[in-house]
Amino acid sequence: MNKEIARINRANKGNTFKNLCGLWNIISKRKKKYIYLLLILMIASGISEALTITILFPLIQNLISPGENLDSFIKYLPISNNSTILMASIFTFLLILSSIIRVTNIFFTGRISALIGAEIGGKIFSNILNFNYMEFNSINSS
Repeated sequence: MNKEIARINRANKGNTFKNLCGLWNIISKRKKKYIYLLLILMIASGISEALTITILFPLIQNLISPGENLDSFIKYLPISNNSTILMASIFTFLLILSSIIRVTNIFFTGRISALIGAEIGGKIFSNILNFNYMEFNSINSS
């Protein structure tokens, strides 16, 4: 049994890309569109996370020394004397937006992977049911 598993592992070594291409060819066009939309959502999530981290440093700098000039992209915004309040509200807005995008990303990732898994499982089950008796007996399942 272990020799058989080792032989299969050696045969499939380095074929990850081939396996992914094979799976890509199996799934329907609708699921491929979902994957593209999920990719766009992941990029938006990354950008929102980067913006949240980017605004954090000027906010902390302004909290520590409120009178200093800001040397970041915040200096292009029309900031009045209450710049700490403005930066805190921008940070809060970006943090909430980033969290919403992240939760949406996690939800749709799970949902799309479940849909794809169900589709592939259904196709495998259908193929096994369509075997004739002689083909089915020739398959070594152990």
